Amino acid sequence: MKGKYSIHISANYRLIICPNSPDLSKNSLVSCEEFYIEGVVDYHGTKQTWIIP
Repeated sequence: MKGKYSIHISANYRLIICPNSPDLSKNSLVSCEEFYIEGVVDYHGTKQTWIIP
């Protein structure tokens, strides 16, 4: 999940977002005004289980 960020929802579930910015530098992310929601995933265990793709 390189280039994406997660927001903790519960013990196992994370909201995965991808910023719409030219790069992932601090300055670029601070000025980022858009991001894409990838979905909600449980990535514990041996494989990822997408709850909301």
